[in-house]
Amino acid sequence: MVKELKEFGVDAYGYDPLLSKEEIEGFGVKALDILGVKIKMDGVIVAVAHDKFKKTLS
Repeated sequence: MVKELKEFGVDAYGYDPLLSKEEIEGFGVKALDILGVKIKMDGVIVAVAHDKFKKTLS
């Protein structure tokens, strides 16, 4: 998914409270430390369903 988005010039960011910055960037995205970052985004993809992530979004 990231590869295809980058082919269209999309800047991809990742956040996961269970992964380190290095692990997130291993997927080819820029790691976000927190969800409250003020970055203009045109879309968001939620691709995990673990409980800690669900609680963070609530």
